Amino acid sequence: MDFSEALKECKAGKKISRSGWNGKNQYVFLIPDYIFKREEIPALKNDPREEISFWGCFCIMPTTGKVQMGWLASQSDMQADDWIVIE
Repeated sequence: MDFSEALKECKAGKKISRSGWNGKNQYVFLIPDYIFKREEIPALKNDPREEISFWGCFCIMPTTGKVQMGWLASQSDMQADDWIVIE
């Protein structure tokens, strides 16, 4: 599938990947919007708000197994037709 189709699947809560990626078990997923309590984020302990809104972001699970937040599609990712949904 192309990137626009894969993006819709990702927004629907599915994991997506490219069959052309050379690293096995890599995939992209979306963390939806979230509201943190102030005490959950030590750096914001003096913030006057009780709750902090977090905008969702795309993340990638790379081969290291440690999630990287803020994934951005490359030019080749956006033009590729080898996107798949991971079960």
